[in-house]
Amino acid sequence: MKKQKTSNKKIVGLYTKAMLSQQKIADILGTTQHVIHLRLKEENINCAEIYKKRKENTWIRVVCSFCGNNLKRRKCNTDGYKNYYCNKKCEAKHRTFGENTELKGSYTDMGGYKYHKINGKYRAEHRIVVEREIGRTLESYEFIHHLNGIRKDNRIENLTIVTNKTHESGTIRRLLQKRIRELEEQLEKINET
Repeated sequence: MKKQKTSNKKIVGLYTKAMLSQQKIADILGTTQHVIHLRLKEENINCAEIYKKRKENTWIRVVCSFCGNNLKRRKCNTDGYKNYYCNKKCEAKHRTFGENTELKGSYTDMGGYKYHKINGKYRAEHRIVVEREIGRTLESYEFIHHLNGIRKDNRIENLTIVTNKTHESGTIRRLLQKRIRELEEQLEKINET
């Protein structure tokens, strides 16, 4: 089966009117960016000039999330961001837990553990919760175990301090965690009725 060739006019329309990049057009049509560039050249389209005009018209105004100053940023550099900063100092102050009432500068790692930035260092949320409860910092040999096995569940009643020697492993732990989850679900159903 032969592939039908897309007309140069359609490619020109996608590039000039729809404002798609050569790479996006190539992805849509299942070809390479080089082929799209050559087809635009055939139609005497000055790609460099169009690219330059696009760049000039892409500035937007944003506000620094920490100090409130007005900033000017390229639109292409703002896609997907919730916070903008004047400089690294504003960013560091905004992302640090310090005086803030809510945790800022947090992320969840691949293993499902939540981390928060406190005084410039990322710390595991479950360790923070236990340290606040017991009123001291944990020793390096002390680990926090999630009783129900859900790493995002950092309620104090779900956390316990263990050492490397007493930290359970293997099938028994997983079975107990599964049973705890089942019992919690049953308890929720009872509380709903």
